[in-house]
Amino acid sequence: AFFISVTADELWKGALAETGVGVKKGRGKRRKKKLRKNLNRGQEIGEGRSGFLWPGLNAPLIQSGRVQAVTQRKKEERERIQSEIVQQRDTWEKKRKIKVKREGGWSGKCWGGVILDPPDPGPNGETYEDFETRVIEVKNVFCMNAKEGRKKSIRALVAIGNGKGAAGFAMGKAGDRMNALRKAKNKAIRCLHLIELYQNHTVYHDITVKFKRTTIRMKKQNKG
Repeated sequence: AFFISVTADELWKGALAETGVGVKKGRGKRRKKKLRKNLNRGQEIGEGRSGFLWPGLNAPLIQSGRVQAVTQRKKEERERIQSEIVQQRDTWEKKRKIKVKREGGWSGKCWGGVILDPPDPGPNGETYEDFETRVIEVKNVFCMNAKEGRKKSIRALVAIGNGKGAAGFAMGKAGDRMNALRKAKNKAIRCLHLIELYQNHTVYHDITVKFKRTTIRMKKQNKG
């Protein structure tokens, strides 16, 4: 049958119109996004709407020394099991919609100044718990593609430092925001610069460095 020969992922693509010429040309980008549902959640092997009990599958094979025969649940019990499955799916959908409140940045809801988790551990198990990671800028970038049309990606600039003279920054680019931030912080930890500090507190003098369109200024500060 058709529903057995294709996977659930392919069926959902057809139901949500994720394939076809319209998607490749970039049409219908601003429509309300439909979410997939995991219809296998809460479903047990052998359980169905008919409520049959299959020995060795969803019922004991041997009971009181005798091999059990195929039986059927009562109507009330079948309705109760189906309602529990639907309730479990609804609970899972509500959990997906809950948004975790992040710490505020420099102003409003912008990502600038938001503190991120430390970078991922290195290949030899190195951890970077003593480094602080902050978002400098997050931008939406669009480019025209011959196959997909107007394609959107996220570009993130992240700075990292340990407060002891080691600091670095890098840029990450990905299809979604969290992946772009993760790429940027993992790249920044590999591009560290060591700056000598005066009395382990500040720089020796004011520094201004310019590279192409980027200008970095470091200003000497008193304690306090």
